This record gives sequence, structure tokens and C-alpha cells, in this order.
Amino acid sequence: PDYSWCHFNRALSLARAGRPLDALASYDRAIALDPSLVEARVNRALVELERDRKNEALVDQVAAIDAGCKTPGVLSAYGELLSRMGRRGEAEATFHKLVTSQPANPSILVARGMTRLDDDIDGARADFAEALRLDPRYALAHYGMALVVRRDDHRLAISHLDEALAVDPNLADAVQLRALERARIGDRGALDDVERL
Repeated sequence: PDYSWCHFNRALSLARAGRPLDALASYDRAIALDPSLVEARVNRALVELERDRKNEALVDQVAAIDAGCKTPGVLSAYGELLSRMGRRGEAEATFHKLVTSQPANPSILVARGMTRLDDDIDGARADFAEALRLDPRYALAHYGMALVVRRDDHRLAISHLDEALAVDPNLADAVQLRALERARIGDRGALDDVERL
């Protein structure tokens, strides 16, 4: 009962099972037992972000980064969090450093593209296009590009969603968006996507 990694692993399982409150309790216990368990802080921040608890997520993200956890995934999540908090300048600066230091990492480009969808659609398009140039089979880049092009071209959006789902059939957001886009053009395949969801 006093081994922090057991609580950490339980929290991961609970989060993946769609039980965020239980996951948070397990992360809390893991951190209480071992405050230096940076992985627990990083993952607790992601669950807090899902629950739209931005301030709590920020505390965990900053603690993890201060403890030396500066992987692209952690820093990208930090940039996304800053963007959601309305701190666009800080988010852009964080992503700029990441893209500059790792220009061939499509994950960073996709993360930045997602944060740009609301207020810089051309920047988002450029990020997704570059990610797809680097990795033509990157499912999240296809999903992101579908979010960009769906405003003007539903069929092109569906094509990107088909590509995303060919790579990752369990990308539920892509299935949901494809159902909407298919319904917009009267494609009865929308019913198949709804059934799948």
C-alpha cells in the first residue's frame, strides 16, 4: 500500500478506462508517497487538463518541468495548456523553442497546430502540412488537417479522416468528425460511423 508506483500504474489504468476522478485520487496517493515521482505529476496534469482544471494542471506541469522532465511531449502539453489559459504568446514561444530544437518532430507540429485552430488557421494548416510532409501516415496530423479543411471542403476533410483511421482505427475523434462530415454531404456512411461510436 505504500509503494507509489502501484498507485501510479493504477491511476494510468483508471484514466484510460475513463474514470478521471478515481485516477486523480490514485495520482494524489502516488505523489503523497513519493513527491519526486515526476511521471505522476505529468499524467495527473493531463487528467486535470481533460477535466478543464487548468490551474491545477499548470501547477503539475511546472513542477514536472522544474524537476527536469523536459521531453517534447511534456513541453508540448505545457504549450497547449498555456494556449487554453489564453496565454498565447507564452504558448507560441514554448512551441517555437521546441520546433527550432526538433524541426523533424511531427508531434510538436501537430500539438502547436491544434492550439492554432481557433485564431491562426493558416498557421495550423502549415503545421499539419509540415507534419504530414515529415510523416505522411501521422494520424493526428490528418485529423488536424481535416479540422482545417472542413470549413471549405467536406470531401477533402473526409479523405484526411479516412487516412487517419487507416493508421489508427481507434481514433474516436476522427470517427466522430467523419460522421459529421459524411452527414453534411448526405453520405449514408455517417450511420456506420455513428454505430461504430
